[in-house]
Amino acid sequence: MIVLWSCSISPSKYWNQPSMTVINRLLFAFGQCKETDNAIWIFAQVKDRNFALDLYTYNTVFEILGRAGRTGEMLGLFGEMKEAGIDPDLVSYNTVINHVRKFGEVDMCLFYFKEMCEKGVQRDLLTYTAVIDGLGRSGNIEESLRFFD
Repeated sequence: MIVLWSCSISPSKYWNQPSMTVINRLLFAFGQCKETDNAIWIFAQVKDRNFALDLYTYNTVFEILGRAGRTGEMLGLFGEMKEAGIDPDLVSYNTVINHVRKFGEVDMCLFYFKEMCEKGVQRDLLTYTAVIDGLGRSGNIEESLRFFD
């Protein structure tokens, strides 16, 4: 698959850029197969060729990196996305909060939860569940109960 991808994106007068829909599906497929390095390679190729990255693309890559435990890269990309003028949505924040929670980064959970509130992004059950679970796992039972109320 990578060989075909690499051939299809090499510059030529016959090549038409694949749509972001196709690229997003390809990223998603590699993510589902836990082919993180291949997915990130494709993402890097897309960025290098100045494709118009969209929120769905970023959210897909956040999930891929988070599942692989590469939260530092995920958070760096989250910041890069915001700098590019793409506002995170509920899915973006839930993905980030959920994955930093899994690695015991409760302060980061709370930071992104607060940012989410300040930006006016509506929270949902997944948001609260991740924050409460993170607080509970870190021994902050009283604070987790406040979120529950």
